[in-house]
Amino acid sequence: MLARIIIALVASGLLLLSVPQPVVPSRQGAIPQPSRSIDLRSALPQSLQSLASRGAPISAAQSQENSLISFSRDLPAQVQAGQTFTVKETLTAKTALELAAIADILPTGFTLSSGSLIAFKQGLKSGDTLTNSYQLTAPSQAGTLVISGKARAKPSGAQSQVIALNSPVTVLPPNLPPVANFSITPSPARAGQKLTFNAGSSRDPDGSIADYRWNFGDGTLLNGPDKISVQHTYQQMNTYTVTLTVTDNKGATTAKSVTVNVGKPLSIFEQLGVSPAVAVGAAMAVGVVLTAIVFNRQITALFCVDFGLFCPRDPANPLANAQALPAEQSYPQVAQAAQRYIAANDLGITELISIERFEQVNALNRARLTRLLTRQARLMATAETALQLNLSASSSPVRLSAGQVATGDTVLRLNWQAQGGNSFSSFALVDPAGRLIFDSLMGFAPLSSPAALAR
Repeated sequence: MLARIIIALVASGLLLLSVPQPVVPSRQGAIPQPSRSIDLRSALPQSLQSLASRGAPISAAQSQENSLISFSRDLPAQVQAGQTFTVKETLTAKTALELAAIADILPTGFTLSSGSLIAFKQGLKSGDTLTNSYQLTAPSQAGTLVISGKARAKPSGAQSQVIALNSPVTVLPPNLPPVANFSITPSPARAGQKLTFNAGSSRDPDGSIADYRWNFGDGTLLNGPDKISVQHTYQQMNTYTVTLTVTDNKGATTAKSVTVNVGKPLSIFEQLGVSPAVAVGAAMAVGVVLTAIVFNRQITALFCVDFGLFCPRDPANPLANAQALPAEQSYPQVAQAAQRYIAANDLGITELISIERFEQVNALNRARLTRLLTRQARLMATAETALQLNLSASSSPVRLSAGQVATGDTVLRLNWQAQGGNSFSSFALVDPAGRLIFDSLMGFAPLSSPAALAR
């Protein structure tokens, strides 16, 4: 008879209980749970069926109390689909109780993994507790489901009282694992060559990647949230297994491994990006050009006049093989003309530093040297226009140099010093007696040289 009363107290107010197998007894005791839906009211004595029909209001609170007991339920508000979690319940007596019981109902989809949904205890004193704990496994479908239950207390000689709790639990979609993928460049790999490993094609379908972990197979490890693209060099020829492990923001991991065959080191031609045939051909071509420049007097003269490179020297004249001499020790008449020119023109020139013998005119080089002097004269004529110099047309260097270079004359290079420490060169023509015929700089000023006037 006592067992029927206990069942009545637990089931009072619950219209249906659907409890899955298996049944695991609680610490205080458990009521067997049916594997199918039954109406517990039919198992109660006739005198108690009206009590079970009264019901109790459902509350969304996680803890409540009345004059007999306080009742609380502790469980997570959100769980992942398929996750197993724990539900803890506590009933505390405020006065002496003949019987206390807890009974929960699971929504469709949740599975009881361990423990019991029903617990009871007899003969509670004030302050005594009835606790119950069980584990549930969430369904695979996302949504919000409600775990409902009631705590009932029966004092001696008085009617029982009920507290009902409704606990919504949100089931989140299952976490999809990340996708690991990476590329290796350049390919094929060579020993001593810097390789780039790029995991930019890795992704997480329902979140973000929180960590990249690289294992290069030679004992080198790298990891971190910023290691999307890394570089590594293998020092030895071998076959290595490279593994990338990615972890998403919810802790799921995925790994991908790739085998890398590292070949012999790059040759010097491969490092330059050219084939051996092309490299040898280029070297030969450079050698031919340099040979032509050094041994062709006409080409060297062009480089000398325009760039100051490969300037020829005349071994027949001691001055040609010596260092540049001061002007007064080599060609005094040229030095005197230079001093008059510096004094008569405000062009910022301070002195003529030295004179160098450039080349002596003969029948073979006369036409070439005439063209070189003409080119220099035209450059200075351009400067005349740019500087807006008011110079005499009769002293135009173009007119003086064209057709007036004679065999036996000597082409000189004059080195000038200008204000501010700058230096530059001009080219002059002197006759066998050392008299000045033409200068690409001083030709802008009328020359009183008898030799120049005679020509």
